[in-house]
Amino acid sequence: MQSAERLKELCANNFITSIYIFDENGRTIATNTEDWYFTLSLNPEDQSYPFQDIIDGKKDELIQSIMEDDTGAQSQYIGVTFRYYTTLDTNGNTVYLSRAQAEGLTRETFANPVHTHRSLLQVEASKEMINRVLSATDASAILSSELLNGGSILLFDTDDAHTCLYSPNRAQIGKTAAEMGMSDNIFTGNDYYGFHRYNGERYFEFFRYTGDYFAGSTVPTRSMYETRFVVASITTLISLVLILFLSGTVTVTTKAEETLYETMSNAELENGLDSAIFNILLPSGRVAATTKAAARWDNRAIKWIEMSPEQKLLRMLSFVGGILIFYVVITVLGAGRLFGDGSIVRYILSGNWDRGFNIFALSACAIVLMFMSIAVALFHIPGRIIGSLLGTRGETVSHLLLSVVKYGGTLGVLFYCLYLLGVDAANLIASAGVLSLVIGFGAQSLVKDIIAGLFIVFEGEFRVGDIITVNNYRGTVMDIGLRTTKVMVADGNIKIYNNSDISGVVNMTKETSIASITVGIEYGEDLEFVEKVLARELPNLAKKNPAILEGPQYGGVMELADNSVNLVISAKANEKDVYGVKVFLNREILRIFKENSINIPFANVTVSYLEKSPDRKKEEE
Repeated sequence: MQSAERLKELCANNFITSIYIFDENGRTIATNTEDWYFTLSLNPEDQSYPFQDIIDGKKDELIQSIMEDDTGAQSQYIGVTFRYYTTLDTNGNTVYLSRAQAEGLTRETFANPVHTHRSLLQVEASKEMINRVLSATDASAILSSELLNGGSILLFDTDDAHTCLYSPNRAQIGKTAAEMGMSDNIFTGNDYYGFHRYNGERYFEFFRYTGDYFAGSTVPTRSMYETRFVVASITTLISLVLILFLSGTVTVTTKAEETLYETMSNAELENGLDSAIFNILLPSGRVAATTKAAARWDNRAIKWIEMSPEQKLLRMLSFVGGILIFYVVITVLGAGRLFGDGSIVRYILSGNWDRGFNIFALSACAIVLMFMSIAVALFHIPGRIIGSLLGTRGETVSHLLLSVVKYGGTLGVLFYCLYLLGVDAANLIASAGVLSLVIGFGAQSLVKDIIAGLFIVFEGEFRVGDIITVNNYRGTVMDIGLRTTKVMVADGNIKIYNNSDISGVVNMTKETSIASITVGIEYGEDLEFVEKVLARELPNLAKKNPAILEGPQYGGVMELADNSVNLVISAKANEKDVYGVKVFLNREILRIFKENSINIPFANVTVSYLEKSPDRKKEEE
């Protein structure tokens, strides 16, 4: 402070004419002027006299009105309490200390005690500084929009018409909010965020009710995007890199994982099971793990280590979505107070924003979609309960209800999102009418599929888990939807039928079924001998195959075919075991016939030339 050059620099940067620092006796100890010997006057008539109150501790600050100083010049002085610190060196000289030194922050030691002095800091304001301060008290200065990057500050009255009280555009002052095209949501008493187009430019608005006015600020969206483009770009890039990294982590299978999937598949196949995860060869030549089609409709829980890359990615996305939905639910239930009244989620859920294509509407659509996703996921729980209580019919009804929730919910969410984006309700109804016409004339097959699906369920033609035959395909019903039915055939593939294409269904779901085979013997074989062999050997077959519930038994001669005498052999088994029992019977009958030298004919062609009989020749002669 004793450096006059530093004080001069301080004055020049702050439009200050002079700075004086006085000690506790009113004598100048530092200044940027040449008047180092100036002392505060003890004469009450002098301008500097009132500042004695600050030194005496009667006041902490003093702002004088503009007046003539002791030299006759007009000026304004401002004084505040100022403290400085001193000590004596070993020679008895006064040493000025910084506050950090005096309070021991620098860990310096001094030979003598440190003293604190109450003094006065006085500045002389220049005319330029006074004019700037006074101009800042004007309404136009107070409501300056320099920080809004081309925006403005607006004030509206609380009357019914909401008259504009202030605007940088004087032509708007006195106009009503309706005349200016302002949204009615501004004047609900709640904080309002929205967008408004004026003179061809789009503005972002924020309004708040202050008790006497509706005060708000508008900022051109162009300015907002320009100022935040760099930050948004960096954030987006970082998020994209993280998403790609996480997705790659859970979806790219390592050599060890592929070996694990292959080991799991081989072990399950050896035990007569069918692994849900297996390796496939992609067109690119890379081996990757995937999930079999039947497992995609399976509700069983799969461990993380056993999941395919597709399932891992879906599980990760579901987890992230679940966190977002949990936050939204907590906010809706009122716990959002923990996050402050200014929570953007709470504002979006309040609906106090204008419908249209804006960030609030898009965010609301995203929230609605998240709620729809969690609702569909939670609907599986009552569906499983219904299935466990009502058996196969309950399982079928639960699948149908799930389809209704998915399709109906999707349609409802679609229309609601269109409403949030500003599509008029009348237009939505008209759109629904047009959609009905399109469905009626252009999507007749879709309507047929849905109606057929309803009849399949309510008439009970077949249910989920039934074994049926459709168009020569035999398999187990995996799923019955509004539009399609999925049947898993014997080789594990999933056959998908449109509901309207299902006809002539053979439902083979019953307590037991007949596994019947037809075997042929040559015409020259002794039929009684063959029947004795079958009567002796057939009872032993049931001991070899526990899937045979009753039989096998000989059913007699079925047909006198061209090259063979066809015999029928049958056994009772569960429907799911019929195919395996047939294979077993064919093998064992072939073995029994070979052991007993019973010939099974094979296809042959006999060519005969028939001559006329001698009697016919005589008659012709």
